[in-house]
Amino acid sequence: MPGSDTPHQTREQGTPREWRFLPDPQYLWSIFRRRQWTFVLVTGVVLLLGLAWLLTRPALYSATASVMIEPSQPDVVEGAPVSPDLGRETNVIDTEVEILSSPRLAGRVADALDLASYEEFGGGARDVTFDADEPGTHPLAGAVLSRTDVRRSGLTFLIDITATTRDSELSAALANEVARQYLLQQEETKGQTNEEAREFLQTRLVELREQAAQADAALQSYKVRNGLMSAEGATMAEQEVSILNQEISSARAALAEKEGQLAAARRRVSQGGGGAEVPAALQSGTVAELRQREALLTGQLANYEARFGELHPEVRQAREELADVRSQIQLQIDRVMSSLASDVEAARSRVASLEASQSQAEGALMSNNVAQVDLMDLERNAEAARAIYQTFLERAQQLASQEGLIRPDASIESLARVPGGPSSPNYPMWTILLLVAAVTSGLAAIAVAEYLDARIRTRSDVEDRVGLAYLGAVPDLASTAGKKARGISPWDYLLDHPQSTFAESIRALRSSLILGRNTRSRSIAITSALPREGKSTTALCLARAMAESGISTVLVDCDGRRHAVSDALLPEGWNGLGRYLNREGSLDEALSKDPASSLHVLGDNTGRISELFVHRPFQSLLGELQERFQMVVIDTAPVLGIAETRRIASEVDRVLMVARWRSTGIRAVDTATDILAETGAEIAGLALTRVDVRKYASTGQRDVYGYRSEFAGYYAD
Repeated sequence: MPGSDTPHQTREQGTPREWRFLPDPQYLWSIFRRRQWTFVLVTGVVLLLGLAWLLTRPALYSATASVMIEPSQPDVVEGAPVSPDLGRETNVIDTEVEILSSPRLAGRVADALDLASYEEFGGGARDVTFDADEPGTHPLAGAVLSRTDVRRSGLTFLIDITATTRDSELSAALANEVARQYLLQQEETKGQTNEEAREFLQTRLVELREQAAQADAALQSYKVRNGLMSAEGATMAEQEVSILNQEISSARAALAEKEGQLAAARRRVSQGGGGAEVPAALQSGTVAELRQREALLTGQLANYEARFGELHPEVRQAREELADVRSQIQLQIDRVMSSLASDVEAARSRVASLEASQSQAEGALMSNNVAQVDLMDLERNAEAARAIYQTFLERAQQLASQEGLIRPDASIESLARVPGGPSSPNYPMWTILLLVAAVTSGLAAIAVAEYLDARIRTRSDVEDRVGLAYLGAVPDLASTAGKKARGISPWDYLLDHPQSTFAESIRALRSSLILGRNTRSRSIAITSALPREGKSTTALCLARAMAESGISTVLVDCDGRRHAVSDALLPEGWNGLGRYLNREGSLDEALSKDPASSLHVLGDNTGRISELFVHRPFQSLLGELQERFQMVVIDTAPVLGIAETRRIASEVDRVLMVARWRSTGIRAVDTATDILAETGAEIAGLALTRVDVRKYASTGQRDVYGYRSEFAGYYAD
């Protein structure tokens, strides 16, 4: 039903509303209920289109194989490989992921599986031509890459290869073949690198061997030319000088020893004793025997002298023998001294001879030292040549030993299995997504429709967007009475069903217009912005309701072009208003009495009025009517199309604007209100017409129709 707000608002005034951070859920629910068919339509279309798309999608099968990257390989033989092992850094693993996703590897896989023979990869074409010398140019590489997904498993060394095709067996074969071709490509790359290195080393070894031989030959030739032949690490000259030094030292020591012996012997001789104490003499066997003979003869002589006396022949003979022995001893000592002197001279001669040889050897050594400068340079060149040759030789031997041990830096952790069912489309997931998308689209459609809808629909639109007082809503009779409204006009239904919802809405509108101000209104003009908005019906119903309430009321039909009021209540051909305005008859003659109520009607349904108030001003008509009746209700033409309405609105006490619910645009009402405001008209407010109250909260939560169901027992429709 219409509200009972006091119509004291103007266009610039509005009722302050409580501000909320979140919208009122009841308000959102009312919007949804108003737009429920939009929601159902958009949601259904999106859902049907989505389901049609989903059902036409081909079934896809996914299979996953895993490759384990092995950064370090076991060292079976010594020596670093030509292709080093992979590092453990994250960027190294990411690089291997990119290699697994490269067009080059994809082309190898396409050839290995003969993918050109599959309808999915080439329409059954068998002949696929491309330049094999340009990696990554295989025509099916893109198709393979589009059907494979290579991802690293977290931060591990595992790489998952997922293949998705329309054939379950092909998916498993494709994933496994990518893994195999990756390992094979690694092995081939390493083998090719090793082969190239081996060939390079073999070629280089021949050159280095010749260079080392040439360096050794030059060295030996130089040694021979300069007498620098050596043995045990020293040249012949060095060895000779070393030997002579040793011999000279020995000879000098022997000379010193012999000179010492000779000197000692001579000192013994000079001290007396006849040299008997000379060590060499003491060591002589002859001298020792003679000493023993001398001792024996000395004893015998002493015995003979004691027994026979000095002159005894035995004594003399013994003395002669003793003298002879002593003479022999001295002779032997002299020989020893002569031998010592000879030894000294011989040792001195040997020293002199060795020293002379030493001088010659040192001269030869000095010559060799000069030649050693160039010799060392030749030796360095020869050693460098031999070292380089040896290094290359060892490296070649290492490569030869590694030839059968080349293996990739990865291994297949798990092979892909043939999937038991399709992985795509995922019908449960897609169904949920489609439902979410459909509902979201439906809600978005409601939001867009609300945003783009510039029609007056609710009390909030009237008060907040138009800026007029909301005087109520007149329901569409069919929405309240149903089948009872068939064949009966609203103004007749009003009288026949005074306890109906429709009748109550007219009475509420009547109360808002009559009792809404301190000063009682005597004249009310009812107008609209556009035609066919229900203003004539509202005027008829409102005037009858006023007349039935005991107020003497006259209804004036000032819409000379449509004259809907006159057609409804006046006899055919009635021209009372025209004759009165042309001063051809009195007011009493122009008025007609409504046969169903106490309402008086002033109108003309002949269609002969081209322009109102030419001969009689509106003020005169209004003044005379106000003298006869308590309330003058005037049905006017739409404001935007007819200028006479503006003149009428400026003269009456109040103007009621009506707008058709969910039909009249807010811009049109704004324009009409501005025009009326410029004429100085007193706009009481705006009422909505032809409201379908069956729709939930049809005029908003802030209107009484939002609670219609709670008052179902109060009305008798």
